[in-house]
Amino acid sequence: MPWQLLESFHLFTVLTLCCLLGYWLLLRSAPGETQARAMALPAGKVHFKASEEWREVLPHHVLPNGLEIRFDLASGRNFARLGGSQSTGSRSDGSDEASVVKLLCDAATWGKQERVEQALQSCHFRPELLSAPLAEAAGRGHLEVSQALVTARADPLGKGPKGVTALHRAVMEGHEEVAQVLLRQCHALGVENPLAVEDDLGRTCLDCAIEQDLHGVARRLKALEAATEVESEGAHVGELNLARNMW
Repeated sequence: MPWQLLESFHLFTVLTLCCLLGYWLLLRSAPGETQARAMALPAGKVHFKASEEWREVLPHHVLPNGLEIRFDLASGRNFARLGGSQSTGSRSDGSDEASVVKLLCDAATWGKQERVEQALQSCHFRPELLSAPLAEAAGRGHLEVSQALVTARADPLGKGPKGVTALHRAVMEGHEEVAQVLLRQCHALGVENPLAVEDDLGRTCLDCAIEQDLHGVARRLKALEAATEVESEGAHVGELNLARNMW
């Protein structure tokens, strides 16, 4: 009997070890959080978004495999583009989004238009990530940077801390020209009554202007919105008349 118990114990031990080994192999091969962390880029590094055109490679870029690389001796700058059927540059796993936002925010804060445009061309991003850098640019009156971000589909009404939007930031700081660009972008996106959007304290951008004694700015923006709405209605009526004439 003791020998039989010993043999049973050895069989149980072998089966247990086999099960544990199989479970370990399953965890190792499964795509999970551990693998995601292993694939994460170092802080400050971003994936390079390659295309068929030559684009400058900056120090914060991590290049995918298979790119054509060119070094310009005259300027000391590196450039890269897709090589042959290479398509890696058109994909991103999203692991660098925080670094992309910081990169854009830093450049937007200081009004570095060229750096912002370089990042927009060579980094992967979702349009909603552009709200923060747009707010930085708008709040400091950097018109060209704001226009570049708007062209890249940044949302002027994307809410940041305390619900403050880029439109709030531009208006409360008195940057009227930037506010006009943002207001026109809102109408281009089909947003109705963007001047009525409130922050977490219930303030519209016009309320913020009045708080800062910028009554003239508030008045002119209201006039611009009214004129834009009239233009939009006129264009809509024209399209309806054209459609009727065609029928």
